[in-house]
Amino acid sequence: MLYINKRFLTRIKIQLLWKIYQENKVYEKLRQYHKALENYENILKANFNSSPLYYVTMTSIHGKLGQIHEKMGQLDKALEYYEKMLEIEGVGVYVYKNTHNS
Repeated sequence: MLYINKRFLTRIKIQLLWKIYQENKVYEKLRQYHKALENYENILKANFNSSPLYYVTMTSIHGKLGQIHEKMGQLDKALEYYEKMLEIEGVGVYVYKNTHNS
């Protein structure tokens, strides 16, 4: 039976996210927004469970998607992502407080 340490998987996910963020910085500077959007959309499709990493990642990704849509002049779409970011952030704060105040 294959056993994989959860901390190891979390570390791999963080490294992958860091790589994607760095790659997307280049895409944004080159104004290749469609490539950055595709990367971020793929992260949203990835399976992050309800760990603290999930809330930080999802909040950040929705914020970045909002920024990119804003740069592209797609303000309605940007607003959707900003609102989702705030919604997730509120849930993350609630979960964090309830799990760390025991």
